[in-house]
Amino acid sequence: MRTGELISMREYLSTSYDPDCDYVDGVVVERNVGEFDHSRLHMVISAYFYERRKKWGIALFED
Repeated sequence: MRTGELISMREYLSTSYDPDCDYVDGVVVERNVGEFDHSRLHMVISAYFYERRKKWGIALFED
């Protein structure tokens, strides 16, 4: 969703958008939220490392 209207970074940072949007070159654009297949792959990879965390001595973190 492009608004086509240039806005300032300050205005973008002080405004809430629903759905969430990104600021690209002065224009607000709808954020890509991904797709199911990508999300499922991410979950499978995370589970793989989680199951082996103690054996491998690693820690997993989310941000």
